[in-house]
Amino acid sequence: MTSNIVTVSPDLPILEFARLSSEYGDLNQFPVLDFGKLVGIAYIDDLFSINHEQWDSITVKEMMKPVKFTIEPEKSLQNCMDLMHEHELRAILVTKEIIH
Repeated sequence: MTSNIVTVSPDLPILEFARLSSEYGDLNQFPVLDFGKLVGIAYIDDLFSINHEQWDSITVKEMMKPVKFTIEPEKSLQNCMDLMHEHELRAILVTKEIIH
């Protein structure tokens, strides 16, 4: 779990997201907040599936994955792994705002 969180807006152009991701090279996923509400997660790896020529016309909203599950910080690592395995998640956000 990391507490070094950088969030992005769903309206952020992909080109700006790519620049941001290079600035924070140690992060490979970014929570997406819309007016303070958690709406998705944007993965750096997903940039590679988008044609570079389209990066100035696509926003994070179009590439993000909706957040369907989160987990509370008090839960065990085993609970986290079970939830990720059960729902085939690449990552899970640890937050007090629980989404199920």
